[in-house]
Amino acid sequence: MEHLASSYQRDALIGDLFEEYQRGRSRLWYWRQAGLAMLYALARWAHRFSFLHRMTRRLVAILVVAALGVGTLTWAATTYVPACAPHATACHKAPH
Repeated sequence: MEHLASSYQRDALIGDLFEEYQRGRSRLWYWRQAGLAMLYALARWAHRFSFLHRMTRRLVAILVVAALGVGTLTWAATTYVPACAPHATACHKAPH
């Protein structure tokens, strides 16, 4: 619980469980409640992880689209060179 829950949640939960145990609840009740609290904390942690996973997938998709765009522009700029470009081998200029 110390690693999965926030300090506020953790302290409140531990305090509540301890108070109920001191009032006469059984060890079985105590461990069942602690297990359920840990499952709840794990579910919340997993939800946060899935959010990050979705954000990571979106970021990767954006980067892929950007890379394809840059690659396409680079290809177009190097493929479609005007015939009279400074580095073209055959330049057909109109006579003056």
